[in-house]
Amino acid sequence: MADEEKTITCTRCGYEANEKEKHCVLCGAPLHNKCMDEPGKIHKGCGKKNDPHAAFCSVCGHPTLFHHHGLVTPHHYAGGGFQRPN
Repeated sequence: MADEEKTITCTRCGYEANEKEKHCVLCGAPLHNKCMDEPGKIHKGCGKKNDPHAAFCSVCGHPTLFHHHGLVTPHHYAGGGFQRPN
């Protein structure tokens, strides 16, 4: 029995891409929502792969790649509570 290739849906255009791909072949959007905290000489960086709806990293709080590319917008708290996107 052959292994089934896993797919991931592009947040921008909805294309079903191979999970191993980094960018959508139709629109060029990133396919994985990684943390933008980059490694430096002293700091090793975060790089956590976050959920597609995350505007900020769940580990360190830095903006995510999807937020950087305008694919998700941050939630602005207005006192009415927060509901997790589906």
